[in-house]
Order: sequence, then C-alpha cells, then structure tokens
Amino acid sequence: MHDYRSRQLRNRKIVIWLLVVLVVSGLGLTAFKILHHEQAEKQSNSELNPWEEVIDTVTTIRLDRSVVPSTSLKNMDYRHLFDDKQGVQLPTAQRLGLPQPLEDSQVDDNTTLVEVGENRWYAVDQLYHSHPYLIPEARMLLEYIGRRFNEILKEECGRDDIKPIVTSMLRTKSSIKKLRRRNGNATENSCHLYGTTFDITYSRFRTSDGDDIAADETLKAVLGKALYELRYEGLCYVKHEVRQPCFHITVKSDHYSGERASIEETYLITKNKDHWVRSKAVKRKAKQAVRQMEQTVIEVEQKVEEVEQKVEQKIEHKQAPKKKENTQQGDNYVFY
Repeated sequence: MHDYRSRQLRNRKIVIWLLVVLVVSGLGLTAFKILHHEQAEKQSNSELNPWEEVIDTVTTIRLDRSVVPSTSLKNMDYRHLFDDKQGVQLPTAQRLGLPQPLEDSQVDDNTTLVEVGENRWYAVDQLYHSHPYLIPEARMLLEYIGRRFNEILKEECGRDDIKPIVTSMLRTKSSIKKLRRRNGNATENSCHLYGTTFDITYSRFRTSDGDDIAADETLKAVLGKALYELRYEGLCYVKHEVRQPCFHITVKSDHYSGERASIEETYLITKNKDHWVRSKAVKRKAKQAVRQMEQTVIEVEQKVEEVEQKVEQKIEHKQAPKKKENTQQGDNYVFY
C-alpha cells in the first residue's frame, strides 16, 4: 500500500512538472516570437543588423493625439496654419544645428549628421542641390511626419500604400550658390545649411510600388494635418511654400512640449547612419513576457508545493495508527 501511494505521489509530481515545463516553454516561445517579429519588421526597413554598431541614442517623448485640436481635411488653411517665416526658423536652426555651414567635401565625414534614406514611412527624391543628411533630431522629426501621415491616411482614407516625398535636405555653401542661380526664392543664409531643415513636396506622393502620383487635395490635406498636429505639439516650424510646391520644415526641439506626454521612445543611431531603430518598445515587450513567465513559474511552483503538502498529509493520515477490533474468533485484537 505504501509503495502504491508513493508511486501515486511520484506520478503526480511528474505530471505537475510536465505542466510547468509546458507553460515555461510556451511563454518563452511567446517572448521569442515578440523579439523576432519586431526585429524582422525593423530589418525590413534596413538590411543592417539593428543591434550592431550602435554609436548613440536619442530619446523623444510623444504626446497623446487627443490633446491636439481637431481639424478637417476639407478646410485646411495652409497659408495661416503654416506661416513660420525665415526670421522664426533660422535662429532655431542655428541653435540646434551645425555650428557653421559645410563645404561639399566635409559632408560625408561629419559625425554630427546622420544619413537619410528612403524607408516605409517616406520617400527621398533625387537630390540635385542638397545632400541626404540631417541632424538626428531632424531625422527623427522626418520619421514622425511619415508615421503620422500614414496614421491619418488610414483613418481618413482607409489606405496605407502612399508616403510623402522629401525633396531637399542639407545644403552646403556651394550648393546654395548653384541653387540661387536657378531659384530666386532660395536665401543665402538658409536654414538648410545647418542640417535642421528639409522640404516635403505636396504636389506628388509615392506609392509602395515606387511610382510617383500627382497629389490631389485629399493627400495634401492629410500631409497638412500631420504637420499641423506635430507643429501644435511643439516639434517643428512649418512654412507653406507656393512658388516651390512644398512644406519647408525646421525641427524646433528634440522633445515634445506639454505635460500630457504618454510615450517615451529611444532610438539607436547606427555607425553607418542610414537608419534608426525604435528599441524601447521591443525591450519592453520582451521584459513583460519574461516577467510574466517568471511569475507563472512562481505560481506553478507554489501550486506544486501545495499539492505535495496535501498528498503528504493524506498519506500520513492514512498511515497513522488506528484501532481496529477483530471479533472473528470472539477475541479482541488491537492492530497498530
């Protein structure tokens, strides 16, 4: 009888520990899938390993969109909404950007700038009078514009296969001179000289297939609404240009203003400077999965201990000395 109960107890322990192993394996697989999915999504934007050759990090805070006054796509007043002139944008560009304008030969070796390439959020046009470089804060702003444009496009139009096109970024002394010969609207002391400023055209957009399409009023309004929200949140200055059909945008701050910030995101800048990785969300999800796994293991172990204690108590209770009368032959026998 004692061997039978011992086998029962051993079998129960084996079953319980098998359940523990299955639960831990399932949670571990979940954590692995989260990491794998996030890394696969990042690598779809860039062929580089996002976890290698990190040289710097930049953190920003994003406000909840509910704090921004609503605006309709049908009555976007571009002239009054986006009228941040040169006198407003230039002091900020000089404060946040390069200490002095560069020559063409100095651009590639400058460590303050990050290279900007096309990704899923925005397209980069062929640049004739500028270079695909910005300071990290401006590069971050550009990605937020693309993300916000995509978000509003889904909400308003139910599609996500179109992205805005960047037509100008960092300019040098020589490129400004060349541009001024062709475009009288270009100023000699341009905000573009400091790596803080870029232009996004509103006359055409690019599809996910790589084709450029002429903009209609709806697409321009979607872009305008994205810029309106980010400008209201205190991240940028915007000037609506008419002679050259574009929004002239200068980064205003590397942090969002206001007290109702809800999401803090950390970006990694890689050595090759051609993409950033939003890492905090990945680490947060993985840590949550690991914590959940650890908590589940603790709970299962506690249940195992409780079951073992109950089984042992039952065995001890059954094995405890009991008095039993045997009157089979008229004699009283006591068994212990």
